[in-house]
Parts: sequence; structure tokens; C-alpha cells
Amino acid sequence: MPEPSSLQRLLRERTLNRYITALEKGDLDALGDIMKRAERDALLEAMILELHESYQTDGQFLALVQEENAMEIEGGIHKSRPAGEVSGPEQQQEPDYTPAPRPRKSPLWFQVLAALLLLACLIGGVLLYMRFQRSSQTATHPAAVVHYNLCLGSIAPTGSQSSHLELNGVAAISPNNVWAVGSETSNTLYSGPISALIEHWDGTRWKIVPGADAGALARSIARNVTVTGTTFASLAAISADDIWAAGSMYVAEKSAVVNHSLIEHWDGKKWQVVTGPDSAIQGSFLENVQAVSANDVWAVGFAIPANVVPFAITPLVEHWDGSRWSLMSMPASFQGAFLYAVSAVSPNDVWIAGSLSAGASEGPLLAHWNGQSWQTSTLPDALVGSASDLLALKAISTNDVWAVGGLASGTINDRRATPMMIMHWNGRRWNATPEPAGASLQAIAASNSRDVWAVGKTVTNQALVEHWDGQRWSSIPQSQHRSAILTGVSIAGDKVWIVGNTEEMNNNGRAAITGAFVESSC
Repeated sequence: MPEPSSLQRLLRERTLNRYITALEKGDLDALGDIMKRAERDALLEAMILELHESYQTDGQFLALVQEENAMEIEGGIHKSRPAGEVSGPEQQQEPDYTPAPRPRKSPLWFQVLAALLLLACLIGGVLLYMRFQRSSQTATHPAAVVHYNLCLGSIAPTGSQSSHLELNGVAAISPNNVWAVGSETSNTLYSGPISALIEHWDGTRWKIVPGADAGALARSIARNVTVTGTTFASLAAISADDIWAAGSMYVAEKSAVVNHSLIEHWDGKKWQVVTGPDSAIQGSFLENVQAVSANDVWAVGFAIPANVVPFAITPLVEHWDGSRWSLMSMPASFQGAFLYAVSAVSPNDVWIAGSLSAGASEGPLLAHWNGQSWQTSTLPDALVGSASDLLALKAISTNDVWAVGGLASGTINDRRATPMMIMHWNGRRWNATPEPAGASLQAIAASNSRDVWAVGKTVTNQALVEHWDGQRWSSIPQSQHRSAILTGVSIAGDKVWIVGNTEEMNNNGRAAITGAFVESSC
């Protein structure tokens, strides 16, 4: 911790003197004001606690009690004077009146004991007040983990010497139980065969875990079809034996290759394909899956049916209730929506995010499910009509939701460079903080309301990590990769896990993924 400046020390000492005066006078209003200041100033709080310890150990407060014993009572009126001091007129002549009988004083030891008991009660009340203030603050703003030093944790393994990896999501159950998903291909252009990639960290090394065979799912959709590739975009971990992964599979149907959504589940022993309600929909993609509990899992994406004129985009919102997946009916106003993110507090408190692709309402999209209907949310004026996409959500509580975004990679049409977005819902409205144009935040995670992480890339294609400590966002320097995009983030205990992909520009001037990596806080 940096040393305080002379001015800061002076201000703290003055505040400490005010605190002592308030203690002696029993001024609870002043004490409360100083306690609030101490909540925001750890050094001031330490000085106050040290002061109480000194009063209890070296008897400094006894001196104050003895000074109070210098109080004299004359004519029934209390006059306070320093011990041993006598005013001039009284020293020269006797008073010409008969003084009132002095009340009998208690023994000194009794006065000291009473003073100590009073001091103990006062100190106890102050400490109880401090504890109450701290606990009430923790109820809504738990203590944040703010000192992270991100470093390159481990390179993800490759399937073979000629394979190239792409990691899209990560879920940390504990520091020694972390999962990551993506895809594997034979070249950087991803023009060769693509297969879904699932990897697991056991505390020592990363290991590729085989996924399920999607062939049976494809054949249940249509006869004489072949699965030409699979990929995962996201995963959600509820426990060590309850994990979901969502993405899509490429199916050769007649003379065309068509996408169909893909959902797999880990039961602690193996991955199994689970038939989704949209598996038969042509051109369907699942972009994100999030879980609240074993009976409350959400997945979102979109469908682009093949050979449909005019071009149409259908949003997909699916829910797992513990026994089956169901496809939710969306209002007509959501047609043309790309859905990239979902986050839920409960089955009746769910947020989805993405973008609308056409029409007067083109731009970022936010909507909320209250258990009865979907309602679009009003965006801040600065973002209405923006070409940015909302790419990730994190609902910490009903009144504490974060949404981030920027320029989506892999959208149907190239979008102009637009501001990165960080938005917050406080229970009444969304507030936005636009960032430099062209930057993009792809994923977000939080352990509490004062420990929120968002990752993506900068305008110069540098890896970007942002952290919220309850007061402000700050950038965490990234120097490991000259050109990279971070695609996933997860928190387990005091450890943060981040996955991403290195990039290089191809002949068409577009970024091509050249490999995957994993970072973790040290």
C-alpha cells in the first residue's frame, strides 16, 4: 500500500482528534459521521481501532478521569477548573456566605471503575455501529478481490501437430476443476473439417475430453445425412457432474451444408447429446448457455433458415426445467434479432441481449422475462440506433445486471467500428459508458457486485481485460499477446480464468485465428 502524503496524514490526525472529542462529549452524530468516513478510509479505521486498544492497555483514559475529579461543587453549581488551580479572589479572602454542604464523594476507585465501565459501553457501541455498517454494506456490496496479477497460465493442448484450436468459453467450478470449449480444425482459415473441442483442467494440466457423437442427432432430423463438423460457443457449470455445452453442428443435407443447434451435457462421467427443441430448425445456432440451478438453464441463439426469401432471422430462446428443453415463443417485434447472451436470477427474472438486424429499431437489443412476457428494455439515448451488438450479460441480482458488447465477430454483414459498451441495470434503468470506437467486450463474469470482469479486444486487436471494483472500471494490462481476442472469463474462489485466441491478418485484411490460449490470475 502506498505511503500517505503529509496532507493525508494531517487530515487523518485532525479527524482522529475530532473522534476523541466526540467520545468525551458523547456526540453520537459526530461519531457516526466519522465512522462513515472510516468505512472509505482503511488507514483512518486502523487509527481508530489502535486508539481504542491504547485506551484499554496503557491507562491513558484514566488521566482523563482524574482530570474530571478536579470538578468542584460550590453553592450547588458545578465549576470545572484544572486540578490544583484556585482563582485569585478566593485565595485572598474568605467567602461572606455559608457554603452549601458538599455532597459526599464516592471513593476514587469507584469513580475510576464507573468511568471504565462507561468507556467500555461507549467503545462497544461504536464498534457495534462499525460492524453493523460494514455488514449492511456487505449484504449488497460484498468485499471485492481487487489485486490480481494476470499471467499466462497454460497453453491449451492441441489434437495433433497440424491442428489449430479456437476457445470460445470457460467455466471454472474450482481452481482445480475448469472446463473450456471451442473447436479444432486443420488450418487457420477453418475451411477444413471442424470438430467440437472440450478441454478440462485438473489442477496440473489441460486434457482434451471426448465429446458425444452428434451423428445420431443428425440422423433423427433427416435420413441419409452426414455430420461434417461441430463447434461449441459456450458452456455453463452447475456442479462437477452437471455441465452444459451449447453450439452447432454442420449437416450435409442433399447438396448443401446446413447448421443445426447442438446441446451436450456432462454427468460426471461422459458427455451426452441432448435433443433440443430447435435441433430440426435449419440454420440454427446457439451462442450462449447459462445456468441458475439444475432445474433452471437457459440458452439463446438465432436461426437463419436456408433458401428462405426474403432473408429472415429468427431469435431462439430455450429453457431447461430439469427434464426437458422447451422453445419459448417470442413476440413478433423480436424477428430479425441475433441473440448472443442470456443471464438469469430466477426462472421469472431473465435477461437476453443481442442486436436487431433490420428495420427502424436496428441496433443493440435488451429484453427481460418476468415470468409472464418478454419486454424490450429502453436503451440510453447514446446507444439508440448504434451499430454495436450486446454480446454478454451477467445478472448478479434483480437490481444489479451488467451488459457489455461492441463489434460482434462473425455477424452476417460487416459492421462499422462502433463504441464498446458497458451498461448497468440498477433496478430502474440502464446506464451506459461508451468506450473507444472499435473495441469490443466479448464475455463477462462476476463473483459479487464489487468483483466484475469483462474481456475482449482493443481497437488495435490487443487482448483487453476490464475490472469493476464497485466504484470504477479499470484496465488490466495485457502484454502476452500482440494480437489476440479474449472470448471467455470465469471465476472460482480467488482465481480468474480467461480463454482467448491469437489472431493474424489474412490476405483479405480480416483477422484469422491462429491458436488458442488460457490465462489465469496468479
